[in-house]
Amino acid sequence: MSPNRRPNGTGSVRWRGTGKAGSGPWQLRVFAGTDPSTGKQRQYTQTVYVSGRKDALAELAKFAAEHGADERGPQSNRVVAELLSEWIAHSEARGRAPRTIVAAKAQAAVIVLELGRMQVAKLTPRHIDEFYRKLANGTAKRPTPKRPKQTSIPDGDGRKNNRVPVQPPKQLAPASIRRYHAILSAALSQAVRWGWITRNPAALATLPKLVRAEIEAPSVDEVRLLVGEARKRSLRMGMILALATMTAMRRGELCGLQWGDIGDGMIRVRRSVYRVDGKLGLKAPKSGNERRVAIDPVTFAFLNAWRKQCEAKHGPIPAEAFVVSSPNDPLTPTSPDTVSTFVTKLTRSLDLPKIHLHSLRHFAITHALVGGASVRDVASFAGHADAKLTLNTYSHAVAEQQSMIAASLANVLELGAGEPQ
Repeated sequence: MSPNRRPNGTGSVRWRGTGKAGSGPWQLRVFAGTDPSTGKQRQYTQTVYVSGRKDALAELAKFAAEHGADERGPQSNRVVAELLSEWIAHSEARGRAPRTIVAAKAQAAVIVLELGRMQVAKLTPRHIDEFYRKLANGTAKRPTPKRPKQTSIPDGDGRKNNRVPVQPPKQLAPASIRRYHAILSAALSQAVRWGWITRNPAALATLPKLVRAEIEAPSVDEVRLLVGEARKRSLRMGMILALATMTAMRRGELCGLQWGDIGDGMIRVRRSVYRVDGKLGLKAPKSGNERRVAIDPVTFAFLNAWRKQCEAKHGPIPAEAFVVSSPNDPLTPTSPDTVSTFVTKLTRSLDLPKIHLHSLRHFAITHALVGGASVRDVASFAGHADAKLTLNTYSHAVAEQQSMIAASLANVLELGAGEPQ
């Protein structure tokens, strides 16, 4: 390294205010290796407003960790497999949800088989488009499962051989391909921040057109049949299905509800249960924020009756006990997978195959919109981070509400059929 060059990952702070250095603007500068295309030293700057030099140095450390070069050599030699591995580790350290990390690892494994050995700096939009094409037509390589499915292949004498594992081609829908794009694009965006590349090639890739299918919420009669039959077969499961219908809570949120979350006519949605590698855990709700869902006196009385049944079985119920717990321990939540499996079997037995647990959430949200609630209020009720998501997902319900408004306005003038008089 040239004696005039700063070591990779080091930096400096500089007071940018007026007068004596203290509270105010400080400029951070970090040196991050050599740009392979120009041969010049790469550096990043940022201005922060802190209370003094000590805080500025603390911010510099964070800035250097974000942009400082890696000691393993030129970043242009790093391959896609390395990037995905480090990006997933980085995401995990930032506290991303465990199930999100598991899904990212599964999708990254497919990306690695197709693009893993390619240098990140040489990856182009054309390479990415070709990968998406393979996902669409089913020719993309897929990892061999731990327990591969067996297929029956006739031997020469006509007997079947069940020992040959086969991974059949799998054509992915546009929505699934876009999930792979989200992983690859996020990793490449991080590579830009780390100084591995100067632009994200995934930003110029061609995504498949996404056709949004209209959500089909179950009818009132179907919901009544489903919840009523669930309560006959299992009081625990009937309770969850009833709450799903009345609150639009997600399955993990329903399983994570504790008795201490209920009071003053409100349910506080504070946590969600997830299951990874056979173990249950708790995390924040999907939006990352706690929300409140109002409940009516009938629902509150319904919950009180259920609590009395739980107390009759387990004794006094503490605030941290789960509303729908495991059968033998009120402090252990029910697994969301257990609830989904129950609903799948129930709907099949009732000849309602298109209805699943999440359908009850769709029903509650659709019912609220058609009933006249504003999109913003329904978004808050559903726990959507943005009201646009509610509007785009449930546009059918908004259209139905607009039709009702149009009919109401027409009734004001009492217009009759036929030509205007």
